[in-house]
Amino acid sequence: MNWNKVKTYLIVSLLFVNILFLASISLDFYRYRNSSRTSPELEQHLQAYLNRKQIVLKASLEEFNDTMAPIDISYPKLSEENYPKLFENYPMYTKIHQNKKLSINLPLAMVIKKDDNLDTYVRQFNMTYFGSEAFLLKFKKEDNLNTWYYFTPVYREKPLEEAFLIYHFDRKNQNLNIQKINIAVGNTVYEQKEISSPFKAVALSASRMPTHSVITDVELVYYYAPQKNSNIITTETARAMPSWRIRTEGGDFYYISAIE
Repeated sequence: MNWNKVKTYLIVSLLFVNILFLASISLDFYRYRNSSRTSPELEQHLQAYLNRKQIVLKASLEEFNDTMAPIDISYPKLSEENYPKLFENYPMYTKIHQNKKLSINLPLAMVIKKDDNLDTYVRQFNMTYFGSEAFLLKFKKEDNLNTWYYFTPVYREKPLEEAFLIYHFDRKNQNLNIQKINIAVGNTVYEQKEISSPFKAVALSASRMPTHSVITDVELVYYYAPQKNSNIITTETARAMPSWRIRTEGGDFYYISAIE
């Protein structure tokens, strides 16, 4: 038996199988990319596509028969007058950077005891110092020495990004750091458009995910992405677009436009 020929045959066969596999994935992806609404057939194609990419979908998906429109946003300047109670209680520890970012650095021993519940502390701090503002918890993350709480503001019951309120409990350096950037909504008279399918958004985001990703959350948000060479500190005004926010178990976020 000519083993060189056998080896060559096996290699060619494997290449052919891989080409068929990739073509099948591409076909499923094309069907989703060019579809505005789902059907049982397309849902099956999505699951097949995710299976082939070894991506697990744990989030529940639901169609929204609704419309949304872009909104104009701005990042207002801050001063001590915006948060008088903070500057009164923690004058040495509270600062405003570049007129836009509020920063509070507190020794942990000053604010919490060893057995205090951090969730309770964060909730009470929000109510005491930011009580008139609406926030949603985007994620909580922790390891042996750190705990982070990341909140986003809300507009019409949907998260409004990018702006934030972040708590970082740093047990190594015995410090609590709080950072906050405000956002304001301006023009809201843009044309309302039909919301695209979350199934389509998952398919589009999955094309950018590494294998073995686990999708844990899919949510409608308003999202503004700063340009490559800019950031929200230097941004005066911008336009936030209705978007699907897809989160993976590893803490990565993918944003897909929710309107055509």
